[in-house]
Amino acid sequence: LYIRVYFNQSLMIWNIANDTLVQEWQNATGCGENSRTGSYYDGYFYSREWSAPFSRMDVANGQVTATAITPSEGHTATDVNPATGDIFIGPYEPTGTVFQVYNVPSNTLVDRAPLPVSVSNHSTVVFVPNPQ
Repeated sequence: LYIRVYFNQSLMIWNIANDTLVQEWQNATGCGENSRTGSYYDGYFYSREWSAPFSRMDVANGQVTATAITPSEGHTATDVNPATGDIFIGPYEPTGTVFQVYNVPSNTLVDRAPLPVSVSNHSTVVFVPNPQ
């Protein structure tokens, strides 16, 4: 499991097979606790603060770099398609309806069709590869 640490963008890597901490990387960059943004793809953990761009942390050495990709909504929730590198971004503020996808390999952000109802704070996004 890749776990963003409370109130900042530090990262814990947890082995669920034996319930042990594998690694912890410190990143003092603040992150409000309403944020549900945190996704792993291809060796990097992506997170962000309310109105900031995504940052990515190299899980091998803890190095953090900015991506310059800033979703239009704040307090977002994310999940990733591990096959494509699409990070799905659930909205909250200001509209709660702007659904976006950040494609990591191409470093592009795309607006999808607006959600039919506004999503509220503390919502979650879950990617399911083959829904039944």
